[in-house]
Amino acid sequence: MTKHISSVEAEAQDLSGHDTFRASHVTYYDDVNRDGGVFALCREAFNAFNDSIMVSERHALGTTMANAHMTERRDRTKKS
Repeated sequence: MTKHISSVEAEAQDLSGHDTFRASHVTYYDDVNRDGGVFALCREAFNAFNDSIMVSERHALGTTMANAHMTERRDRTKKS
């Protein structure tokens, strides 16, 4: 396993990427950024939760949508 070096050592050796800013580092800067980081993580968790429901229930959701579409189509056909 390679040895980890500090950012000061990386800067002294002029390694590529030593000056790259990472958004995750800001979350440790102060309380406002910490709260923003927590909000961002919660938002991503909510999006993942919604996606998992949509994926796991896609057959049921698709059937419901298809039935609604067919009912609407049938009603339009009867009126014509």
